[in-house]
Amino acid sequence: MNKISVLQVGNEDLSLQLHIPDYVEWNYVNDLKKAIERSYDVCVLNRCVNEKEARILLKKRTC
Repeated sequence: MNKISVLQVGNEDLSLQLHIPDYVEWNYVNDLKKAIERSYDVCVLNRCVNEKEARILLKKRTC
């Protein structure tokens, strides 16, 4: 099975509270400037993002 790449943006890492299967690569950041320059399959937002951050997220989506 291919890995699913998840980017979580928020104030706390949800992977510490959830069971993340082996086929999921979880990437947590509070500051989007620290996100790896790559695409993600899923983005989980658990805080509000501003317009600049929303534009960064749009660039990271998988086509």
